[in-house]
Amino acid sequence: MRREEALEALVAAQDITERVRRRGRWYAGYSAGFGVITVALVLAVGLWPSPMGAVVATPLAVAGFAALTVYCLRRPMSPRRHAAVHLTSMGFWSAAYVAVLVVGATAFPGSAAWWVPGALVCALPPFAAALYTLARTAEPRA
Repeated sequence: MRREEALEALVAAQDITERVRRRGRWYAGYSAGFGVITVALVLAVGLWPSPMGAVVATPLAVAGFAALTVYCLRRPMSPRRHAAVHLTSMGFWSAAYVAVLVVGATAFPGSAAWWVPGALVCALPPFAAALYTLARTAEPRA
């Protein structure tokens, strides 16, 4: 391989790497959206004065999660370590969500002092996944 061919191959590889990096950023938006929907859902379920909070908020949240899933499935590629980041985020989200709902419904019904911080705790895993993805897909510093 001549020097010119080697340089062309390196430039092509860098171009591909940059395109893959840029196209993997979508997961940050997905995760941030998931976190926002989570905050709204937990607040509605916890602070609404009757079971109607869950009846109204849950289908809306499911519709939001479904829209995010369709968005996710239409992306041409996934960021590096996507499966591990997503599964870790969803695992911690599930644990926080169940804990906040169970404890809040039994011990703190309607208490903003519980539900507001609880909603933010539930949203931490997807927000952390968004920040991690942004950091991993950022432009390399020279």
